[in-house]
Amino acid sequence: STNRAEGGNGEKLSEMFDGNQNTKGLLANGCAAGDTYIQYTYNEPKIITQYTLRSANDCGRRHPADWTLVGSNDGFETSTLLDTVTDNEFTAAYQLKTFDVDAPGSYTSYRIYVTRCQTTLFSDGYTFNEDLQLSELAFFEANQASVDCEDSNGYGSAVNGSISTKACDNNSYGV
Repeated sequence: STNRAEGGNGEKLSEMFDGNQNTKGLLANGCAAGDTYIQYTYNEPKIITQYTLRSANDCGRRHPADWTLVGSNDGFETSTLLDTVTDNEFTAAYQLKTFDVDAPGSYTSYRIYVTRCQTTLFSDGYTFNEDLQLSELAFFEANQASVDCEDSNGYGSAVNGSISTKACDNNSYGV
């Protein structure tokens, strides 16, 4: 499901989950709307206890500052609030931040609702603030480096030894 258009020039939402910090997903007007979400769906329920966000290469104002993380097992007919973050600030390109889930539970789908983007700039000086972007977004279960994917594309596992990477492309992506 989608409530924002993806960026052009290869800046697709799925690139937030490709394990490559040099790519990014960009969501048109994702900051201006105040209700943009990024959704990740697993084939089986997972108990996510941590997640990471990595800023992209430019435009500090395109990065999330306030959001909520929710989980669902019924396609978001109902959902449970798992975490709330306010006043997050990325200060540099490719900055990795880790967040603990306040109320973990077992869910097949996870959504991050971005309600506000940051107002600070990176040193690159770009001031665009309508779009939302991230280089990487990854979810982690307790006592694991990351969550393995049940994938049909031959990746096998989302782990390459780094907590900051994830390489799955069989799941549904929503904006």
